[in-house]
Amino acid sequence: GNEPTYMKINKAWVSESLEKCCSRFYSGWNYSKCMNLQGSGLWYVSHLNGKCVTDCVEGNGPTCGGLANPTSDTLYSNPK
Repeated sequence: GNEPTYMKINKAWVSESLEKCCSRFYSGWNYSKCMNLQGSGLWYVSHLNGKCVTDCVEGNGPTCGGLANPTSDTLYSNPK
């Protein structure tokens, strides 16, 4: 309902569900990010803090470092 005009005109951009959209247009760690706007729960390096943190809203858990930047932060399944 809130898609931009170009998506309304060309229905190739529109999917029946969030899951189908994320599967089609985002793969790998991007899929988790697409499905969960509150963060993927995966790990990334916070260069500002000098440590590994999880991709989740800061303050929502002891390891949450804020939402990862989808273009510059590489996400990992564990902090090692």
